[in-house]
Amino acid sequence: MKIAMVIPETEKSGIIDYSNFLASALSISHEVEMIGIDPKKCSERGLDYLKSKAMKCGHSDICHVQHAYPVFGNFLTLGKNGFEQFVNTAKIPVILTLHERYLSPRWNLLSSFPGRLLRRGTSLICLKRLARSVKRIISHVPLNEITRSREILDKIDVIPHPIPLNRDSQISSEECKKQFGLENKIVLTIFGFTYSRKNYDLAVKAMKFLGQDYHLLIAGESYSNMASDCWSPKDTEARNLALEGRISVTGYLDDNDVEKALMASDVVLALYDQADGSGSLSFAIAYRRPIVSISTYMTRAIVDESPCLRLVKDRNPETVAAAIQEITGNERIKDQLSSAAGQYASNHTFEQMAKQLDTIYSKMRKE
Repeated sequence: MKIAMVIPETEKSGIIDYSNFLASALSISHEVEMIGIDPKKCSERGLDYLKSKAMKCGHSDICHVQHAYPVFGNFLTLGKNGFEQFVNTAKIPVILTLHERYLSPRWNLLSSFPGRLLRRGTSLICLKRLARSVKRIISHVPLNEITRSREILDKIDVIPHPIPLNRDSQISSEECKKQFGLENKIVLTIFGFTYSRKNYDLAVKAMKFLGQDYHLLIAGESYSNMASDCWSPKDTEARNLALEGRISVTGYLDDNDVEKALMASDVVLALYDQADGSGSLSFAIAYRRPIVSISTYMTRAIVDESPCLRLVKDRNPETVAAAIQEITGNERIKDQLSSAAGQYASNHTFEQMAKQLDTIYSKMRKE
């Protein structure tokens, strides 16, 4: 079977990394062609550009779209539904992986509570339109917490976010800390693009309840296509931490440096308000690092299967700090989290996801 996998055509993207892992696993049984859509060209050239990409997909048996709202731009939210026309032009069965259910806040004039409600409502409208256009939707979390629409739920296949295999690093933690100038520090790390939903300010506030030997490492940079939805260390508390030498920002890291930053980390912080899946979290699990996370539908689903995360129920800086200290002060807890992470990673590889997709693809072709 030939699979056309549609991905964002950008220089840096977690979805591209995810798609490459998945394509490699699928290629054991299928021919996979990667077809990139450039968000800038999509905005500039509009439907003609989308249709040209769809026609390229039409030479395959299945089109699998790794969906990101910035790729399809405002075609989803304005009158002309570009995605629907993309599907109609491809003329083959289309399946979509929903990497994020919510539109970026930059589509809304309001960032207040009413603005968030508007974003949620608009996102559900877009999700309904997506569901009408495709055969199946892959979600990494159940969607019945946000919608009762059978139009959406009847097309959902839930597959937990895959983990890029167990990773046994040959680099010592202390050696990696030295490379970041953090020797003899207790390193707390937030990975990936600096989306504001990762709650950087909560991590900054938690640092006030931790000793001077704790250091907050921001291992990433803002995503250029969604800069308005990214955190910037401009607030007073973050500046003060920087002056004290207790916070640093690495900028974008390549794969080798991601490994070093992970191995330098005593605790990885995954303080998401909401997320449907997380590449940075999956790498932290793959390297079996201790992780502190906010309790959300995504993280609860992970812990229900394997206790590889230390969940914090509220967004209280003191509570977050206490969870961090509980881990850093107890080797037994570290070992338990590491062992559970290894088990979870083994249960959810990209190869296992590829096998599940093989069954779904076959059913789609028969419909």
